[in-house]
Amino acid sequence: MKILMFSGGLDSTYLAWKLLKDKTEGVHIHYVSIRNDCEDIWKKEDVATEKIISYFRVHNFQFKYSKSKFEFFGHPQSGFDSDLLMVVAQKLALNSYGDKIDILLGWNPYDMTREVIIDRSNRHVTQNIWKALVESLENRQYINKELQFPLIEWGTTKDIILKEMPQELIDLTWSCRKANDVPCGKCHSCIERNPISNKKMVMKCSIYEKRPEICRSFPLRKEHLDTKKYCSYTFNENGERIGECNLCGECCMVLHVDLHNQGDSFIPGYPCPYLIQS
Repeated sequence: MKILMFSGGLDSTYLAWKLLKDKTEGVHIHYVSIRNDCEDIWKKEDVATEKIISYFRVHNFQFKYSKSKFEFFGHPQSGFDSDLLMVVAQKLALNSYGDKIDILLGWNPYDMTREVIIDRSNRHVTQNIWKALVESLENRQYINKELQFPLIEWGTTKDIILKEMPQELIDLTWSCRKANDVPCGKCHSCIERNPISNKKMVMKCSIYEKRPEICRSFPLRKEHLDTKKYCSYTFNENGERIGECNLCGECCMVLHVDLHNQGDSFIPGYPCPYLIQS
């Protein structure tokens, strides 16, 4: 069972579409309408999710769908939506069946370069919340304690999503975190979605000349190129790497280099803290 926490935005819609298009079995899509005074984004999400789910059904995709609602009005702050999503995901996992239950989040590589997210990522906040919640479940032996971030693992950025996903489906997703009917063009959702902005955004390594050996040796095997679209390396029949690094940054977007605690090592699923935007 793969439980995808869905929002109706570009990223989670692409992830759902790709899973269903590839005929992935046991996909459960769940949308949480998080309503508060801080943002009116839930109004757009409510509309978008219904349209997108209808699109999936019209195209005869096989999946399970459910939704829930959380209201928190009258308070000036609501915190991070992902904290609440973990609680809902726990309830879904408790009522799911199968030898392995995965929780999927549609976070993209660019999300992980935002300053506030880097801080939470370095402290493993969302992952720690999830692990603690799993420990309280009777069926915890069937639940994966490691959250899954497919888009980060695949190196799937907004420009790739905009190229691969059908335009009619893209048009159904919400695109701005502001309450305006016209996209503001300034919030992170608008900036990420704009192909022109994406082309101007370049990620560079701030320690390139003194980067650790793991960075210099990646990709290690031919399989590492399966999800890389711009990497200049190839491998010969003997499995030897051929070519030179073209600084495409795809490896950096999925590798968290830990120079302080473990030496020349990396942690899959987290962006490198030494990446800088230019």
